[in-house]
Amino acid sequence: MTNQSEYGITFNGHHSSEFGLMVGAGKEIGFPAKRKLTIDVPFSNAPIDLSGIYGQQPFEERTIKIAFEIKDRNNLSKEGMYRKWTQVVNWLAEPTGKVALYDDIMPTYHYLAEMVSAPTFEELLYIGTLTVTFTCYPFRIHDTSAGNDIWNDFDFENGVAQETKFDVVGSKTTIMINPGQWVHPTIKTDADFTVTIGTSTYQIKAGTTSSPDLTMPPGVQNVTLTGTGHIEIIFYEELI
Repeated sequence: MTNQSEYGITFNGHHSSEFGLMVGAGKEIGFPAKRKLTIDVPFSNAPIDLSGIYGQQPFEERTIKIAFEIKDRNNLSKEGMYRKWTQVVNWLAEPTGKVALYDDIMPTYHYLAEMVSAPTFEELLYIGTLTVTFTCYPFRIHDTSAGNDIWNDFDFENGVAQETKFDVVGSKTTIMINPGQWVHPTIKTDADFTVTIGTSTYQIKAGTTSSPDLTMPPGVQNVTLTGTGHIEIIFYEELI
């Protein structure tokens, strides 16, 4: 980024600077709230919290609000401004469902976002402000999987250097670290394996296995791999 007008977001295949947009003041990165399920107990002041009954705390979606300054830099006219916001609104509204949204400030992470609510537009002469609110998956997702050794992408404050690929003969026990939230790893192997992650054991067939039943809890996990062959455990760090 060389100047303020080039700072922005990448969404739906385009960077905001391609439309001549400038991000105005007051950008809001919302944080996800915990989703609580509680039961009131008669004659008690302490409700029972069932939110983590399946082992993890669920979170609500988060919002990101951005105000863009819109003007036609080649034709300072009201008509030009209206043509410009027509292009921008159609760019932002096109995806059905959440797609990757990148904030230039943290380019190695992305949000999964969709513009659900209608944007608002305020104009002053030939310049307008389009305020957009994105509804997002609760967590930021790292672009590179755990265990990557890409120097430029490695997070030296929050990242973890670790092995995720193993050649096993019989059995191997190791430690893997998930520095973020609960995630669902993908396992690639050229032979059948029994994989134990923490307290959960999975029967993995040769090939690529992805399932919501496969989980990698946060923190340090003991991992036992039983089988003979090559195996890779792939997961992406998710942070609030």
